[in-house]
Amino acid sequence: MRSPLVDAMPAAMQASEAGIDFTPDGQVKVGPDFVALYAAWAEGVAAMARAGARVIVDDVFLGGAASQQGWQKSDTSS
Repeated sequence: MRSPLVDAMPAAMQASEAGIDFTPDGQVKVGPDFVALYAAWAEGVAAMARAGARVIVDDVFLGGAASQQGWQKSDTSS
């Protein structure tokens, strides 16, 4: 099952080195366009949380620790 973010992306960003690519062997490769889109999406989610919306993020960190750091910077729980 893919994420709503990936499903909503333009077709040009899917299966593209600049966007996101799902390889036959199960790898997920993300390019710079996907990273930029994801960062904008995450900032939007963080803004909703800062405005008072109750948000639970269930995410797969495709970029490892670097992906997690983005959410930590947006943490509004403290």
